[in-house]
Amino acid sequence: MKKRTILSSAIVMGIALVALLCLQTLYFNEVIDICAEQFDLQTMRSLHRVAHETDEALREFPAYEELTIEERINGRNIDKRLRKLLDENGVDIPYHFRVLTADGRQIYACSDYENPGRAKEYSLQLFRDSPKAQMGVLYVHFPQRQKFILESVHYMVPVVVLILLVLVLFIFILSESVRQRRLAEEKNDFINNMTHELKTPISTISLAAQMLADKSMPKTETTLGHLSGVIVDETKRLRFLVDKVLQMSLFDQGRKTSFKLKEIDLHELVTDVVDTFRIKAEKNGGRLTTDLQATNPVVMADQLHLTNVVFNLLDNAVKYRSPDRPLQLSVKTQSDGKHLILTIADNGIGIASDNLKRIFEKFYRVSTGNRHDVKGFGLGLAYVRSVVKTLGGTIHAESQPDQGTSFIIRLPQEE
Repeated sequence: MKKRTILSSAIVMGIALVALLCLQTLYFNEVIDICAEQFDLQTMRSLHRVAHETDEALREFPAYEELTIEERINGRNIDKRLRKLLDENGVDIPYHFRVLTADGRQIYACSDYENPGRAKEYSLQLFRDSPKAQMGVLYVHFPQRQKFILESVHYMVPVVVLILLVLVLFIFILSESVRQRRLAEEKNDFINNMTHELKTPISTISLAAQMLADKSMPKTETTLGHLSGVIVDETKRLRFLVDKVLQMSLFDQGRKTSFKLKEIDLHELVTDVVDTFRIKAEKNGGRLTTDLQATNPVVMADQLHLTNVVFNLLDNAVKYRSPDRPLQLSVKTQSDGKHLILTIADNGIGIASDNLKRIFEKFYRVSTGNRHDVKGFGLGLAYVRSVVKTLGGTIHAESQPDQGTSFIIRLPQEE
């Protein structure tokens, strides 16, 4: 599927899911508002019935018109009627109530009365046909009102949760699709690079073999020595390329049995590799320096793999040198008491911050613009990180475009 098709489909599906979630949320809020209105209606209907029954019961007393508001109020009877009527109207949750005079003086409150705080308080006038001094106001509030309303629409919660789940799964699947597509592209690049890299030594070896088989060609000692040297060099190159691929395959399978740990003097190892690379750096008009300051250069490591780590980092520095200035390469060591720190720095083309986050991923290669002389599989730094991690260390890179790159490796040391 084309990238544009994936993007278009993702945008349409994303908009549809978000719109569905918004509509469901609006509907959910509307249902809550309707339930709240119904709760208010049922409560007020109960209060009106309480006021009516309280007034009717009072008329049974002789000379009830002369009774004071305090004499008219029977808290237990009001509580009993209120509970019965609320239950009949479906409001079967705890409540608190009080009765105040028309001028705001409290004359009764239930035994467990609590201040309503922010809770909604319902009120209704009692004895409204009596003089003001004999009137009262009934106040009722429900501490669990909001919870009761939300529980009445609990059946809608799974719907919202399911929509959110679908949205999360959609985002996950989309990100995985993009990642898989990117990985497929990187693998294709890897196969193309590998094919190109392997063709060169194979073609050279084939040509040398044809020359040896050519009977018309004089077989002098110099010619034979040159052709055999070419075959040996190209065979080594071919073996190095194959070993790099196989080594990453071993790391992917979790096989670390090839590691033979022993005490390694990092200074000696670095010196050997640097001596080899110094000629290569000078051949490209550059300079390679060392600053080996670590007080204790001994670490537990595998000689071959640690050598390959240093070799890969120096080789990358030469490959990605700047065409505008002479190459400057430096290798530095230092100790912090618990770790041996190896820093390999250059003044090459550098790496942008977006690319810097991914340079240790398999098959990932930083674009070099119009430069076509930089070849590789995108496995070197992935191999380096795997080796360092297997040795219990860490590696990170610091870089800025056109200013160079530094790789800092920290390997653990016994105290």
